[in-house]
Amino acid sequence: ATQTTNGINTGAFGDATVLVDLGARTVTYTIRVFNLPSGITASHIHVGPSLTAGPVVINFAPPVTASNDFSFTGTVKDTEFVLRPDQGIRSADDMFQALLGGNTYVNVHSQVNPGGEIRGQLTPTAYEAELSLVRSSLESLSARHWREYLEAWPAKSS
Repeated sequence: ATQTTNGINTGAFGDATVLVDLGARTVTYTIRVFNLPSGITASHIHVGPSLTAGPVVINFAPPVTASNDFSFTGTVKDTEFVLRPDQGIRSADDMFQALLGGNTYVNVHSQVNPGGEIRGQLTPTAYEAELSLVRSSLESLSARHWREYLEAWPAKSS
């Protein structure tokens, strides 16, 4: 199901994987789109809760005019984020917090539905969010502490 705010009925669907690397201060994305009836015109991350329209904060580089089934990937540096002070995004750190807090969504726009064809709220798993936060502070740990941390860290269940 789509999470549109304007009631668009579409057969298009997809998924997004967005990885936050606080150490490198980047966002890496993989977007998969299926059954898009007309060409893609844009795709990006908006700031905002579920079912609420919000402004664009991270632009993607989709294969413009691709339709039907396709995917695209990329990496965006924090210096490329679109700051939105009125919505509480005054810095890249605010953007990372919004991403890790589930206050963002991905939108794919098409030629037929330029306001957005499909949308999905980004909901980080606790494991991924915690790992991202841990990764950002690893540089300050000594090798001994890092080994102790690895031994204490529970393995991710499959």
